[in-house]
This record gives sequence, structure tokens and C-alpha cells, in this order.
Amino acid sequence: MNHTYLNKIHIVNPLGGLPDFIIKRVGEITDYDKELQRAKIFIAFPEVVDHFTYADYLEDIKKLFELRNHLYSEALAISFTCLFLIIKEKISQKHLAWDTVSKMFTSCLVEATYPTSIIYPDNDPVLLRDFTIKKFDYDHYVRKIKIRAPLCDMHKLIVADMVMKDAILFGNLCVTQNEKKIGIFNILEATKYFDQRLHQPILDLYFEDYAIEIGKNFWQEFEKQQIMFAAFGGIYWDAFLFYKTGLDNGKLLMLFSKIGSKEQMGWGIPMKSYIYDFTINSQHPTQFVNEKFHQYQQRLDGESEFKRLLLHLLDSIATGIKHNYKENFNEAVISFISGLESVVNNFDGKDFKSNIIKNRVAALMWNVERPNHKNQYFLISSLYPKRSEYVHKGVDVTSEDAFRLLEISQRAGDILLNMHSNAQHDEEFTYLNWLTDLDEIASRGHLREMIENELLENAGILRI
Repeated sequence: MNHTYLNKIHIVNPLGGLPDFIIKRVGEITDYDKELQRAKIFIAFPEVVDHFTYADYLEDIKKLFELRNHLYSEALAISFTCLFLIIKEKISQKHLAWDTVSKMFTSCLVEATYPTSIIYPDNDPVLLRDFTIKKFDYDHYVRKIKIRAPLCDMHKLIVADMVMKDAILFGNLCVTQNEKKIGIFNILEATKYFDQRLHQPILDLYFEDYAIEIGKNFWQEFEKQQIMFAAFGGIYWDAFLFYKTGLDNGKLLMLFSKIGSKEQMGWGIPMKSYIYDFTINSQHPTQFVNEKFHQYQQRLDGESEFKRLLLHLLDSIATGIKHNYKENFNEAVISFISGLESVVNNFDGKDFKSNIIKNRVAALMWNVERPNHKNQYFLISSLYPKRSEYVHKGVDVTSEDAFRLLEISQRAGDILLNMHSNAQHDEEFTYLNWLTDLDEIASRGHLREMIENELLENAGILRI
């Protein structure tokens, strides 16, 4: 850090202007400024000191944050600078202030909760890798804030908001990004340098900037994980639905807790509510999908040709499911058939014949208890032209056809996962060998020959 530059940074009244300085407000400007009586603090940064610029200063802060596992943004860098300036005034040996503050980092847990006004009828929570979709337990959440973040007034604001409490009593849905550990500025150390009146406003600014930065990735990560869940037959939650039904126009309840591993050291940011009503159904019960989704997560370790195909197929399935939810069955069928083609066609110019494609997909549906390849082939033959009939002739697809192709696609996904697991233990399990096995199953199926379990296991139809 350039200490000459650092010593020229100071809190300023912005009304008079200041030549050769860049004036920055501490904290993002939000709807809560007036309601929470946000402190209006401005900091003057020198434009340049001995060729060291404001951009250089931000770069040094960014490196410090990365070293401490602390998220970075310009707003967070400014908030951190404000904390430094306040602490600097309280330290007798001011030349040691930067060393003192730059070491005031620790870890904490952060949990982001997005309450909505959607009435959630399912008692089973949806368990994604890093997110949980469930009913929002208002009383439990308020108790948790009081225990984990007693220094902030977040729980008081929520308790005072009776509209929110009334809404939550109906069993509203919330999306929670599960607790994770992050780097944080240690308020345990910092607050001993603050005047008591500064605790709430200054820490509000810092934690809100942090919450905003976490929130930027909240929906992107949620979309990636829940679309995979939908591919297994679970609910597909369109992000637009959350934007329309989020409480207080879609703010997150962000709870930072166990700062410095202290049970009662935390901070939180509040929000309000609006009431809507919405009901949703899924393809399978939530508990069933949770278990299946968890099994997939456990078995997806390692790399293989089959994993790449599986992830592509799941993306096609999830896209098709989104169309199904919007009752756009024509586009859903395009997604499902395109996904299946990508699985059983190696695109070398030899395999792209509809008869080969249909036979291989039919082989994927092999019924061990009641083998009848011809029936499966005829079913695929009846579904396969649906895409071209819609694209070229405008013939609409039925919902029954779309959901049948969804089930076939999900069956193909199960088999690809089996093949991925097989490939982790034996290099003989290759994609080209797999296609050869499918062709043999189809050929012998047409002849109504018995097929031994070993071939079915080699093709992933039976799990080894």
C-alpha cells in the first residue's frame, strides 16, 4: 500500500467540492436510506499522488480482500476505507493504523434468504446443492436473528412489519442459499474503536455493500442448480416468478453470523412483503426428486465422454421442461429430440440416419421384465417425426407426446450416468463401444432374441 496516498484520504463534506480529489459516497444508495436513517458519509480520494492513482489504490484493496477470502467491489473498498479512517482516529500510533486494520479480518457464516409471497403447498423442502426451497418459518427466522445478530436492529424491523408476519403465516415459499463460510472484516475488533452512536449506521453500510455483492450471484447460481433439479422431474421455478413475487420488490434477507466464531456476533439486512397466491405441481413428489438428485450429485465425480453427454442432455431436458411449464409443447419436443439425438449420434456422417437413431433410443428403453424392442421402436417411430411435422408443416404436438419424450430423455440420462460410473473403473467403457452395444441390442431385439445381463450392463441399461 502507498502510505503517502493513504494519508491523504479523508472524510469530507461534499457540498464545497475539492479540487484534485475524487469524492465517493460510502455505501450503495438504496431504498433503505431514509427508512433506516443511513449515514451520509463521503470520502475524498486523491486523484494521483506520486504516480499512484485511485485505480491503483482500489487494486491494492482488491489484492488484500482476495488474500483474506473477502469479496471485492468498489463499494466494499470504500466502506472498508471508511472503517479504516474511523479506527485511525482512535489509534494513538497513527502510522501503525493500516497494519492494524489490514489484519482485522476473520471468517463468518453467511446465509441469504429470499422470501416470496408464493403460497407453497409442499411440506417437503427442495434440496439443491447450495440452496433450499421451503416454507418460510417466520418465527424461527426472527429468533435466529435475535440470537445470532443481537447488535443489529434487523429483527426489530421485521417484528414491527405486521404485513410481513401476516403473509408468512400462510406458508409462503422462500429460497435460501445455505450457510457458507466467507472472509469478513472483524467487527469484534473494529467496534471497540467506534463511538456507540456509529455502530448501527456504519456497520449497516458495510454489511449492505457485502450483501449486494453476494446477491449479484444469487440468482445465477440458483438458476444453474434448480434447472438440473427440474431435469429429474422436479418443479421448474422461473426467475421471473420470483422477481414478481419477492417481498419488498425482491430484496434478500442476508444474515452474517458467527463472526470470529462467536455465537452472538452477527449482522443482518431487512425487507418487507407483498401478498400473492400461486400454486405449482411437479412431475414427481419432492422427496423422490431430492433423493434422485442427491444420487446424481454423488455419482458425477470424475470425467468421461458420458458425463459430457449427460450434462448436455440434462440441459436439453431442463429447457424442454421450461417449455412444458409454459405449455409450449412444440418447443419442448424440439428440445427433447435434439437432446436424444446428441446422445446416440456420434456425428461422424455415418450414423445420422433416422432408423439408426430410433433403434438406439428404443434400445435405451429396453424393458428387462417384458422385453419387446419392436413396440419400443414403433413408439419412438411415432414420436420422432413430431419435430419435423411441427417445424415444416406447423402441426402442433400434444402434451402427452411431450411428456412421453421427457420420460424417455430422463431414462437416457439414467443410463448415461451408469456409463459414466462404469467408465471410472474400466477404460473399455467408451462411447463408440457403447453405441456398438446399443446397435446389437436393437438388432437382437428385432429378432426377439434373449439378451444376457452382461450386455445390458455394458450398455448401462442395468447398473453394475
